[in-house]
Amino acid sequence: DEARPRVSELNSIVHPAVIAEEERWIAQLSRQHAGIAVVEAALLFEAGSAGRFDKMIVVTAPEDVRVRRFAERVGTSNASEEAQRRIAAQMPESEKTRRADYVIENGGSMVDLRTRVDELLVSLRRDAAVA
Repeated sequence: DEARPRVSELNSIVHPAVIAEEERWIAQLSRQHAGIAVVEAALLFEAGSAGRFDKMIVVTAPEDVRVRRFAERVGTSNASEEAQRRIAAQMPESEKTRRADYVIENGGSMVDLRTRVDELLVSLRRDAAVA
């Protein structure tokens, strides 16, 4: 695939800058004694950056739900094909969940998701207080 070298080149430019900014932000939060910082990154495992974090949270949903949500978000005629291409380029979800410290199932409603996130935050805050 001829696009692959361009993607690799772009990643080699973007990822170091993003990582530097994340580290600056986390250091700032540490100085302010903030308890929990969350970094969202879809390709964290693929980029080899998971070791930079204390805990890994993977949010998962059935593939058909992910494809549908992506298509609704971007609204283009080939959105389902693009979603499938992106999913195929990522590490299998089963491997991500195996590597995760926490897994949030997001196949339902926003209310369900908020409940799961709130429960996880309680657990993370409790663990941070103990550490």
